[in-house]
Amino acid sequence: MALEYVNKVTFGNVSSATITGINSDDMYQLHLKNIQGTTNNHNIYFRFTISGTGQSSAIYNYNVQRMGAWFYLGNDDEQYVNMINFGGNQTYTYTSLSGIMQLYNFNSSSREPMITFHTSSIPYNTVNGGWGQKGGAIRKNSGGVYDGIQIYRSNGNLAGGEMVLYRHVQ
Repeated sequence: MALEYVNKVTFGNVSSATITGINSDDMYQLHLKNIQGTTNNHNIYFRFTISGTGQSSAIYNYNVQRMGAWFYLGNDDEQYVNMINFGGNQTYTYTSLSGIMQLYNFNSSSREPMITFHTSSIPYNTVNGGWGQKGGAIRKNSGGVYDGIQIYRSNGNLAGGEMVLYRHVQ
């Protein structure tokens, strides 16, 4: 199996970034590269898109495992999926997020779309040091014809980064 390039989005100082190009029931792979926020202590979320628009009212069910300075295994039903979560008593400066997501059944109206993912984050200039990894599976509770992924911040902008979408081919 090989990867076929579909689309690439490079961005800087935006409130959200969207990558589209999913137009079949094939499996896709999304590479996230050095995604950073413009402010400290922020979360980065993502949503599925229809016609390039993030679905803010959708409910996602996901199981995650976070490792690093902490360990967490959880199950959530939310209107977004939290890819990175820093805050609390620590001061994390310009955290960078990178990772890979496998996207299944995204363009199918009859099957539930699903993602498996692994992300790593490295905080720069931290007070207490540390890094984090997060992995898991996400499922949308109903089928839909989705064409991409939108990422955004809990507050502030995305300072920069890159998303590259590939399709798995025989």
